[in-house]
Amino acid sequence: MIKFFKKNPYLLMAYVALISISIGIGFSNGVLDGLIFFGITGIVSAWLLVMSFLV
Repeated sequence: MIKFFKKNPYLLMAYVALISISIGIGFSNGVLDGLIFFGITGIVSAWLLVMSFLV
């Protein structure tokens, strides 16, 4: 996993940006909206993790 991010630092930056954006939206819009958005982000990031292992 760490080797993958060393080869693809842009994906790591995008991954961190997604999480930080979702947390920021969560705090600004209220807990429920934040949890929904964080769930979507979690699914996307999990999919990215799976794809990184397959590739």
